[in-house]
Amino acid sequence: MKKYENFCKALNNLKEIQKEIPPYSTVVQTGMVSLYEICFEQAGKAMKEVLENNGYSQHKIGSPRAIIKMAYQANLIDDEDC
Repeated sequence: MKKYENFCKALNNLKEIQKEIPPYSTVVQTGMVSLYEICFEQAGKAMKEVLENNGYSQHKIGSPRAIIKMAYQANLIDDEDC
């Protein structure tokens, strides 16, 4: 699944920037925020793809909130409020 692979790459990039030592420069902080946003977006796309592949396509799962709620109900994630 390409979307899962993209999520894994984004997560690895986010883990990589965590190696930076505080205090963070403006460039590092901006990079962290951007990588977090990318990782969150890729996670949503990957979860949506998994849900659709498992028969949840009949449900409305377009928004990030709806995807998280449905992923929680499908036991893909442990915490609906994360």
